[in-house]
Amino acid sequence: MASYTKTQRKSAQDQTQEEGIQLLQRMISQEHMLQEDIWAAPVEVLDLHLPQSSLSAKSKPSAVKDAAALAWANARNSFLNAQSMHALAKDGMFPSIHIQRPLSLPIFGTRSTKDDAWIAPWRAEFLDTYKKVNTAVASGDKKALKALTTDAYQASAQARLRAYHPHTPGPYPTTYKWKLHQLNAPVRVESIRAIQGHYGLQEPKTGSRLLVHALVRFESTQTLHVYGRNGALIKDQGQPVPKPVKEFLVFEKRMWYDGPWMIKDQFYEDA
Repeated sequence: MASYTKTQRKSAQDQTQEEGIQLLQRMISQEHMLQEDIWAAPVEVLDLHLPQSSLSAKSKPSAVKDAAALAWANARNSFLNAQSMHALAKDGMFPSIHIQRPLSLPIFGTRSTKDDAWIAPWRAEFLDTYKKVNTAVASGDKKALKALTTDAYQASAQARLRAYHPHTPGPYPTTYKWKLHQLNAPVRVESIRAIQGHYGLQEPKTGSRLLVHALVRFESTQTLHVYGRNGALIKDQGQPVPKPVKEFLVFEKRMWYDGPWMIKDQFYEDA
């Protein structure tokens, strides 16, 4: 009976995979007939991993077993990071970088914070986007927010924006000003995944067929000042005192578009 059930399960999985392949084939064959861009459709967050140096106190580890699982998860992340870095470099996604051999050492530098790391220019872009998005939420700039966010993160950021700037303002209008005072640690890419996301019959006009997700750590000191109608600081609202903030954000880029990195989702350390 158990063997029969296992066979049934495998058959169902094979059928699901076959249906997925058939759907993709139909999409490719009908790509030129569709008015919408099928390669812009939302996708799930790829299997990103937030590395941990030790087990959480909440996990109550069973010692060796949990420690081994943690080490394996971190090692697997390092391998998949390197695999994705190699794919990106091979497609020319890092300026002036040419892969000469599969095991080129820089492919293992995903989490590097050095200025000469392959990932360094992207780290600068991630920080710039982070600043722009937080500024947009505080200032009520819906256009900028929509241009730099997507999916789950866009929904949560828009909710914060609406809370700061309701359609029907109260009798005492307020102005919000967000400020990043300093970075407490360099911006760091913790995990990166690159997979083929464009299956069109024609090669993309720019970039490559790769879809990329990057999990990025930000550690900074921030304030959110709230000002009343007369321009005076309202000290019991927002975050008037500089506060350390740590965030892990998922960035997405479809390399066949000439567009910016977009914040897609958020991870949490204790999740």
